[in-house]
Amino acid sequence: MVRDEKQEEIAELWLESDRCNTIIVGTGVGKAKITMLILNRLYELNDLNSESKILLLTNSETLRDTNWKDDFAKWGLSWMWDKVTSECYQTVYKWKDTQWDLVISDEIDFCFTDEYHKFFLHNQYSMLLGLTGFVDPSKDQLLNSIAPSIVEYSTQEAQEDGILNRTQLVLVEFDLSMNNSDITVKYKKEGKDKSFTQSENDAYSYVEDSCNILYGKISRIESDPDVVFGLNDKKAKELKDLKYKYRKAIADRKKLLYTGIASKAVAKTLQDKILQNPISKVVCFSMLTDQSDSINNVTFHGKNSKGSTALSDLSSGIVRSLGVCKAINRGVNISGLNNMIMESYDGSRTQFIQRHGRGTRLNPDQIMYLYIMLPYYHKKMDSPENPGKKVYVRRPTQAVKWAESMMGEFKFNNPIRIKL
Repeated sequence: MVRDEKQEEIAELWLESDRCNTIIVGTGVGKAKITMLILNRLYELNDLNSESKILLLTNSETLRDTNWKDDFAKWGLSWMWDKVTSECYQTVYKWKDTQWDLVISDEIDFCFTDEYHKFFLHNQYSMLLGLTGFVDPSKDQLLNSIAPSIVEYSTQEAQEDGILNRTQLVLVEFDLSMNNSDITVKYKKEGKDKSFTQSENDAYSYVEDSCNILYGKISRIESDPDVVFGLNDKKAKELKDLKYKYRKAIADRKKLLYTGIASKAVAKTLQDKILQNPISKVVCFSMLTDQSDSINNVTFHGKNSKGSTALSDLSSGIVRSLGVCKAINRGVNISGLNNMIMESYDGSRTQFIQRHGRGTRLNPDQIMYLYIMLPYYHKKMDSPENPGKKVYVRRPTQAVKWAESMMGEFKFNNPIRIKL
């Protein structure tokens, strides 16, 4: 299928609807072009004219001031841009009693919060065009109350139809470090400062056990009828204390995975191998800025993005690798990006789909390689063959479980699994 044909088909579906609906299309399908087709048709039908009030809502200043303006110019509609009011959700949710002929709600799922969706409750509009690449099922009810989806065309479907380039998933298995001097733990005993060192592996094994033990205790108390009906204050207090310790254990586990020692080394090795190909470009996603800075020579994130040329430098080829955190999950196009590394992640399917979309801007006959890091650890357990002796058993970390959740029902053909 030709991309232009699909864009025309999607635009027509919205035009034939009651025109208060959302278009859900995968990144790279061309939601900007679809929007221009709809706008052109509305003017041709005289449903919009020079006096019409059009509001464009976005989730960032860059989209508000630059990206959409460039899209209007790209498709020869600069004259129309001059008639558009462009604002961010972070501003308009406070508005009341404004009136619009058409509201274009870009990344409409971004506004599905208790605060941001108030714009749609307190203002009037004749038509609403919602745009996004993915809506988490937990937000379906709010979407349906504001602008139900009129079409859903996923990235996978576009790849299967030959509209977008294919993705090759590469699962990268590695083990946490067993170096006994990896981590220094400081504590106080009898009023004196003490410390000891341990490996990344043993630190993770300890905190994983803590999470599992605490979860088990919490589950048992929560099922106790005396607690359920509020008849046992002592157990209720114990439950509260356990939940506090459980949240702390989860935070400690995340910190170990987000600041991984082995992960850092593997990501660097992987990037070096990728960049041996002179046409390769790579973006490495990390959850924390310090981790990203420790892996990559050039980074783009919340601490250094202001005034940075890193994204344009990657697009133009001045640099071929870039470390990022959450700064390019939405609304960023990078030319020629053919490799992405998920160094660390939290299991969010929405975030995964947004990040994957950064690599769907190649020619349809090209391939984007998506590397998912899968850390494993070794846990000391009783040997079934030799009672009284301990053996190390290789087990998946929480990140492996997050990866399964993150990819969800995303269909990848013939994923490759490698070990580093």
